[in-house]
Amino acid sequence: MREVKINVYDFKELDKKVQDKVIQKFRNEEEFDMLSEVLHNELATISVEFGFKPVGKVDLNYSLSNCQGDGVCFMGEFLYEKDNQKLFIKKNSHRYSHYNTVDITIIDLSTGEEVNDELEYNAFKEMYKEMCDKLEKSGYDYIEDVIKEENIIVMINSNEFEFYKDGRIFKGE
Repeated sequence: MREVKINVYDFKELDKKVQDKVIQKFRNEEEFDMLSEVLHNELATISVEFGFKPVGKVDLNYSLSNCQGDGVCFMGEFLYEKDNQKLFIKKNSHRYSHYNTVDITIIDLSTGEEVNDELEYNAFKEMYKEMCDKLEKSGYDYIEDVIKEENIIVMINSNEFEFYKDGRIFKGE
């Protein structure tokens, strides 16, 4: 048998260069697990604001990497109580995730017929775009908040991570 002694450090005890390396590592590896939940909660709030009542499951797609084609879109069935209409929103593209990648079908609930009025369709499309834009902004705000240095340090400290001198996480071996 042999006994091995190792030193482990709290974040604040690390050298400044090592702290910077640790922060960058957390920033790069952040998977934004909560992003989907944040966007679903925001969609629930926005839906009420715009008078859209979900009927069943709502699917949410997003890509928020500051790249062409990025954005947020959502699909499902919605009642639009103001005009007694049902909206069917379906994805028409698997490549991108923004407001322009869906088709909207409007059904007048009093007649059961599809509404083919271009002005009304465009008004819904504009409302939908505004909702997606708000979701996109919320998503980017969340991401920006998560990658802030001070927030990463709070997360490290609240989870009581310990480190080797070089910045690798000590896993209690």
